[in-house]
Amino acid sequence: MKTAIIIDSSAGIKDTENYKDLFLVPLMITTENGEQISDDENLSHEEFYKMNKQELLKTSQSIPGVMMGMWDKLLKDYDQVVCLLLSKGLSGQFNTFQMLAQEEEYLGKVFCVDTNGVSIVLKKKYLKLLSWEMKKIKVVQKLKQFWIQKMNNLIALSSLNH
Repeated sequence: MKTAIIIDSSAGIKDTENYKDLFLVPLMITTENGEQISDDENLSHEEFYKMNKQELLKTSQSIPGVMMGMWDKLLKDYDQVVCLLLSKGLSGQFNTFQMLAQEEEYLGKVFCVDTNGVSIVLKKKYLKLLSWEMKKIKVVQKLKQFWIQKMNNLIALSSLNH
């Protein structure tokens, strides 16, 4: 069984072309003037931090049409798609796409797993996951167990201004 993995930009991995079967659907960033910016490989960390120092940025979930378009594209070449998204405790991202994955054309083919996390602290888990041979495991069951494992992380903020 051939499995594609979709992550969002909260994972800290934007160069998904360097990883087999890994794909990115970016979160969106909104500037103070309402401009929407895709948090994809075209937005560097340096650019983001520069903008963040200059103004209050807001993030929002991936555009549903973009995510569903990615599902449609991947299901032409893959048997199933697993979405590892920003924690449902921090965003509506997981709940939105979990609901859309229940539509008839995606049922039993697209699976959303709550990562219970955010940021580059997830990167290590993603890279471990990519080392698995996905076709030899019960993907969804194994992934749920993998993400449920207790994670202890410390994130230090440079400022509490925003």
